Amino acid sequence: MDPMELPDDMITEVLRRLPPRSLAACRRVCRSWRAVVDDRRLLREDLLPLSLAGIFLNLHDLYPTQFFSCPSATGPAVSGNVDYTRRRSSLPDGHMPSINITDHCNGLVLVNNCVTNPATRRWERLPRRHPRHVARTAAARFNAVHEHLVFDPAVSPRGYEVFLIPHVAPRERDRRRRRRDDEFYPTSDESEWPPSPFFLSVFSSETRQWEGRRFVRDGPPAGTVASMRLHHASEVGRGVYWRGSLYIHCQTNFVMRISLSSDKYQVIGPPLSFDVCRYKEFHLGRSEKGVYFALLSSNQLRIWFLEESCGQIGWVLKLDNNLMPILPHFINVKLSDDGPWSLQDIDYCEDPNEDDDARSQTVQAAYYDWDFDNSANSIDIQDNSVQGSHRGFGFLGFHPFKEVVFLHYSLERGLAYNMNSFKVQDLGNLCPKDYGFDTEPYVESFFPYTPCWMEVFPEEQT
Repeated sequence: MDPMELPDDMITEVLRRLPPRSLAACRRVCRSWRAVVDDRRLLREDLLPLSLAGIFLNLHDLYPTQFFSCPSATGPAVSGNVDYTRRRSSLPDGHMPSINITDHCNGLVLVNNCVTNPATRRWERLPRRHPRHVARTAAARFNAVHEHLVFDPAVSPRGYEVFLIPHVAPRERDRRRRRRDDEFYPTSDESEWPPSPFFLSVFSSETRQWEGRRFVRDGPPAGTVASMRLHHASEVGRGVYWRGSLYIHCQTNFVMRISLSSDKYQVIGPPLSFDVCRYKEFHLGRSEKGVYFALLSSNQLRIWFLEESCGQIGWVLKLDNNLMPILPHFINVKLSDDGPWSLQDIDYCEDPNEDDDARSQTVQAAYYDWDFDNSANSIDIQDNSVQGSHRGFGFLGFHPFKEVVFLHYSLERGLAYNMNSFKVQDLGNLCPKDYGFDTEPYVESFFPYTPCWMEVFPEEQT
């Protein structure tokens, strides 16, 4: 009998005996097997990254990445301390490198040229890139190369990829080093950007190698090389993985949608023209309906979601609200006031060889079962008449499973803002002790973290 024709109950009994890695492989055999795995929920949901544990924060001039955590009474606590990745990374002078998380995808994070799982505290180092792959992305015309992690445990529990995405450099650097990339990228200011084909360096955990991959553009370009110079590459670069595609926030605020299965990419224009919002900062993220774009300027919050249906793709405005009415509720709130979330004020100056049990004490002992929908201390904002303030709000990301965005008030309090009810909840203090006395305090980047409890890496750490 053809195994494809077996009754669903029989297939279920066979598949449920398989380990997650093999089960995920069987899920890709055919549509009927995928339906069995998904409908019968054979992949353990308690191991998958289906909950929010907190937000990793990179603060200006504070190199240890901080963790604003949302402990749960129903699951294990997670520590944001990932200094175990640097124990074999000491510099020649004996000092340890700083820890800065640069990307996150479904429970894995990129840090110090390593990929680690903070939930299981397992990790592995990425191999050295071959010079020819570095030349294709990081040389002449590109002053920034952003790393993007792709991991989908429901498809491949131990398979992940790292993409290097280049951005156009300022004219000065381009003139000095132009010849290096002429073989792979356009050399004229009038050339299309992104080019087609687009050569990217990609690391695969399955082959354990960096490889050059060729992606063909489907549709028109975003503009020319010259137009990309109007937007500095340091202001963009956030990536989002959603349903088999990687979405990258690029210069002039276009989004590049890379299909991992077809090796094609598509340019998605911004919701507002670049001329209108040239000096404003967009934020790309994932939430309940897929891919979202946020713009927070002068305490005015605008959010769009990406509609992809019937062969059409475009941004749909979700909300356009003024946040000023929230301000009176936080003017007299003290930094020491508790909230349902807590900041794990991480300090990496301690001995990196300290025992893990001692280090795990950084996780708060008190647990909350945080639920925005059932919160007793949320604020219902109705009055839109409040005007003006020298203090304001900053963006901290999207809730990956609910239409909720995270904000901060002057880097003092974390907030959760519901896109549908417009209610706000004070989450608690998120400012590290003594931060801001000798530097300008602001958030450089943020990564909402969804823990994955599956064993991704081998027993032997490298």
